[in-house]
Amino acid sequence: MLQAKLNICLICLASIVFAGSEPNGIKAESVWRNNRDYTFMWWAYGLRDPSNVFHIQTSHYGLSFDFDDFELNTFGPIANAASEEEVLFQDNTLIESLDRATLQCVIEYNGLRYEALGNDLDVSITRGTLKHVYPIRIHAPDGAEFAVTGGLGYVPMTFSGLPNYRRYILEIKVNDLWMEVDQSVHGHDFW
Repeated sequence: MLQAKLNICLICLASIVFAGSEPNGIKAESVWRNNRDYTFMWWAYGLRDPSNVFHIQTSHYGLSFDFDDFELNTFGPIANAASEEEVLFQDNTLIESLDRATLQCVIEYNGLRYEALGNDLDVSITRGTLKHVYPIRIHAPDGAEFAVTGGLGYVPMTFSGLPNYRRYILEIKVNDLWMEVDQSVHGHDFW
C-alpha cells in the first residue's frame, strides 16, 4: 500500500514538473495560469465537536455543510478571495456569512420527477435550550417542554444538564390528552 501511494506521488510530481516544459505542445502559461487556485476543507469547530459542521473553501466558492442534518447551511461565491497563506489563518466568519442555501435531492426518470421530502423537523422549545435539531438535543437543567412536528418515523432525543436521571417521564400529547410514552420492552430496559 505504501508503495502504491509513493508511486502516485511520483506520478503527480512528474506531471507537475513536465507540465512546465511544454510536453505535447501545451504552453506553460496555460498550465500555470490558475496556480493561485486552492481548496481547503475543515471541521468548522473541530473534529470532535458534536455539531459536525464541515466547511469547504476554494479560491472562488465556499460552503458549510451539516453532516448530522444532511443540510447545506451556506453556499456562495467568494469575492476578492484571500491568498492561500491568509486562508490558513482565517476563522469561520467568511464561510458562515455566505448566503443561506438549501440542498434538494431530485431524480428525474422517464419524464417523472422524484424529490426527497420529509424529515423536515420543526422543534418548538417552551422550556430548555435546543442544541441540535436532528438528532434532537435539548439542554434541560430544569426539565424540558417542547413540541416536534414534521419528520418521518421515530426521532432520537437526548437531554443534557438534568440534575439526575430519576423520575423523569416522556409524554406525548394526542387529541389534547397527555399520555406517557413507555419506552421499556420488559419493564426497565430503555432503548
